[in-house]
Amino acid sequence: AGANSGELTTPTAAAILSTLAEGIGPMPALSLGGVGYGAGSREGGAVPNLLRVFVGESDDIGEADVVVELSANLDDCTGEILGATMDQLHTAGCLDVWATPIYMKKSRPAWMISALAAEVDAARVEEILFQQTTTFGLRRRSVTRSKLARSYKTVETPYGPIRIKIGCRGDAVLTASPEFADCRNAAETHHVPIREVMDAANLIWRSETSI
Repeated sequence: AGANSGELTTPTAAAILSTLAEGIGPMPALSLGGVGYGAGSREGGAVPNLLRVFVGESDDIGEADVVVELSANLDDCTGEILGATMDQLHTAGCLDVWATPIYMKKSRPAWMISALAAEVDAARVEEILFQQTTTFGLRRRSVTRSKLARSYKTVETPYGPIRIKIGCRGDAVLTASPEFADCRNAAETHHVPIREVMDAANLIWRSETSI
């Protein structure tokens, strides 16, 4: 629409991009190997009919993606409704959901409910927030999320197998922790505190990896 109305790519180019591209976001840090330029034959329009392609190797040893953050301020929402809404947002596939105590106008105590979601899930998140809460408006912004590379290793404990969630940056292991659901299930089965299962899993993980 507007100044950029009309066909801006060919069906072939659209098919190539939809197949090869993993997403849309800022260009990552990279060691540039080459730059290619191309110009189309069609003239006119507000946007030059040009294409520029960068080829290189990533300099970033971590991982990053672009997600959507949505939030709303609620000063007339009960704790029951807030909790139920957060559960529904988790079920809808949100990457994270949280509530922050705040003060609004006239010094009224309130909650700010926030959710992180992939772009494809953002519309559903908006629908849930409008349907389940009393808000009249939402804030929405795109944010870049830096992540550790994640993997899992299973260790055998006296309480059964427990998965260890491992976070790496490059070749370095920066963090590792027992999967809570595994520890909770094992604790319930063996009638011991969850902390005892977690301590056992951590001890075995460290002994096997020398960390």
